[in-house]
Amino acid sequence: MFKHKKKFGQNFLKDKNILKKIVHIAQIEDKNVIEIGAGKGSLTKLLGNKCKFVESFEIDKTLKIYLDKIEQDSENIKIIYKNFLKSNISDRENFCVVGNIPYNITSPILFKLIEQKNIISITLTIQKEFADRLTAKVNSKSYNALSIIFQEHYFIERHLEIKRTFFTPMPKIDSTTIRMVPRNKINKEYIKFLKICFENRRKTLINNLKNRGYDKNKLETVLSDLSLNKKIRAQEISIENFKTLYRKLLNAKN
Repeated sequence: MFKHKKKFGQNFLKDKNILKKIVHIAQIEDKNVIEIGAGKGSLTKLLGNKCKFVESFEIDKTLKIYLDKIEQDSENIKIIYKNFLKSNISDRENFCVVGNIPYNITSPILFKLIEQKNIISITLTIQKEFADRLTAKVNSKSYNALSIIFQEHYFIERHLEIKRTFFTPMPKIDSTTIRMVPRNKINKEYIKFLKICFENRRKTLINNLKNRGYDKNKLETVLSDLSLNKKIRAQEISIENFKTLYRKLLNAKN
C-alpha cells in the first residue's frame, strides 16, 4: 500500500473535474509538455489526452505501481524518475510546464524555470500564500522581491482557487492555479539587485543597498529624482519605479 511521503510534500489533487479545468487552463493542445510531479498519474493521463507529448518528472519511484500502466498504455507519455530540480531541461524544444508542486520547493522550481529559454507557458497549482506573493501589489503584506521578479518577466494570471479538502492528504493551506507566460528576457543582475533591496524589510532601501556597497549619496540623489523619500522601504516602491531606480543606479556606476 502506498504511503504519502512528507519529505516530498506529496498532496495529490483527487477531483477529476478540477484536473480537467487545469488541463484546459494550460492550453497545451498539440504542444510538448513537461509535468513536474506525476504523483499517481491523474493529471498525467489527462495531459496525454490533449497534448503532443508529455515528459513527467517524478522523484518517488514507489509510485511506479501506478505510473507503469499509464506509460505503457500511452504512446505520448514518458515518466522520468528523477528530481526535477537536478535535471537538465535546457535541450528541450518549445514546451509548456504543468504541475501541482510542493510548497517547500515552489521557489527553487520557479527560479529554475525562469532561466529556461524555450518555455511557452507555465501552469502550476501552488499554495495560495505563494500565489499571493507572485501577484502582490506594492504596499501589500505579500509584496516582495519575488513579486517584482516574476511580474517583470511573466504575464501572470490567477485561475482556480482550490480548497485544501480536495487534496490527499489534506494540507494546511488552500491552493491556487496560476498560468504564467514569458514576457521579458531574464536579467540576472536585476534579480540580484531586487533581492538585496528586500534583504531586510524593516530596513530602509538605502540601508539595504548601502550594506552591499552602494554609495549612500548616489542613492539619495536617485530617490530624490524619483520624488521618493530617502527613508522609503522596498515594499513601498512600485515595479515601474524599481526599474527606473535600477537603471539610474546602473548609469551612476558607469
